[in-house]
Amino acid sequence: MHKEQAALYGEGFRLGGTKKTADFAADQKDRRERMEDLKLVEKLKKGDTRALDKLMGKYTAYAAAIIKLVGGFAFGKEDVEELTADCFIELWKRSEEFEMQGDSLKPYLAAMARNKAKNKLESLKLAPIPLEEDFIADGCDLSGELEREELAEIIKECIMELDETDRKIFDLRYFYLLKTREIAEELNMNQKTVETRLMRGRDKLRVIMAWKGVMKDE
Repeated sequence: MHKEQAALYGEGFRLGGTKKTADFAADQKDRRERMEDLKLVEKLKKGDTRALDKLMGKYTAYAAAIIKLVGGFAFGKEDVEELTADCFIELWKRSEEFEMQGDSLKPYLAAMARNKAKNKLESLKLAPIPLEEDFIADGCDLSGELEREELAEIIKECIMELDETDRKIFDLRYFYLLKTREIAEELNMNQKTVETRLMRGRDKLRVIMAWKGVMKDE
């Protein structure tokens, strides 16, 4: 029994030692990366473009991942690439006044990437929603207190009354601005099927909105 206990204790010490070694190695790696960031930022302040290249090589994937996470379906590949590049352009422009908080660049880049993604989303919301424009053309009553913003909200409410698949298609098309080909790929559907469901879904929306008294039932 004593031998078995000793063996178990020995195994525990061995595993504990392995974990401590791994933790120590990870800690050392983090320290080296933080020191490298500090040196690169100092070079960046002196106008060293090679330092910017190294930071881009090190953190481009990191910034892009945050932008994708915030933007979701709203951002295409080009949007992500553009916003990621904007992060490093801003870092370069503000390098002289930039002060690292702590000794890692990650928190600063993360905040910058989130802000740029959020600003992009807000700018997309300001753009006319194609579906909204079509319903105005189809005869929605915008007189009186029914303003364009209210119409957009009513359309969203009506979309919620569609079945789940149609809701997904409408969300991706009109609120995330994906093309029918991209929607088909995202939902693993045929592009023609997506186009047909969009057309039929719009007809359903007209019926729902006519029933709600928002547009004329022809």
